[in-house]
Amino acid sequence: MEFTKITKISEDAAPNFPKAAFDRAFLAATDADPKDDAVREQLIAASYAVVYRHRQAHEAAEALLALLEKSGDQSARERDYEAQKGLFDFFVSLHSSLESTFYALYFAGAQVKPVGFKHAATPESWRDVTSGETLKKFRLAWPKDNLTLALEDLKKTGEYTDLGEARNILAHRIAPRFNHLLTMQGERLANAGDLDHVLRWRGQPVTEAVPQTLTAGEAALASVWKAAAAFFEAPPA
Repeated sequence: MEFTKITKISEDAAPNFPKAAFDRAFLAATDADPKDDAVREQLIAASYAVVYRHRQAHEAAEALLALLEKSGDQSARERDYEAQKGLFDFFVSLHSSLESTFYALYFAGAQVKPVGFKHAATPESWRDVTSGETLKKFRLAWPKDNLTLALEDLKKTGEYTDLGEARNILAHRIAPRFNHLLTMQGERLANAGDLDHVLRWRGQPVTEAVPQTLTAGEAALASVWKAAAAFFEAPPA
């Protein structure tokens, strides 16, 4: 299979994506020998997934926050639905960008040391490439490298585990509801139009939780891809 050389893969990325480090890592990894076509194809596809899933999360966050700033433009039920949709899209997409990072780096590692990354060899075993498997292989091949340490940090940090748990909760369990807070205006109870509709995630207003989560996720992506760029530009023995 012939591949057109791709030098930049992050041109369609959202703001705050680590474009420079990501493109450096991607270019160096795809140029590494041996150039196994099937491995490179998976690496390219996974790399696009990292970019696009982060962009989906960024756009979902923007749309959700804009929705929650509105008042009275929609029926409560329609607003509730749109908020649930935005919350689901945000958490699932941001978690997916981190999962795709592990997947991409497994195949990038196979470009450098094919023998150590056996699941890259056949399409039947690609489904066995998980975040845990990626970390395991990097620990065995390069236990002290900064990329391995960055992957370890990501795997055990609250950002990754919390996003995974949030994804599972939203995908398989619940759709969090709005809290309708009654307020007093002077000596009277506020009427229906004055109700404060607050969507909370684990007790925290979504207007606070989503920006904080996005910032933390982007910091995690930046840390891993900065280490990946240095690793693949000068692969250790």
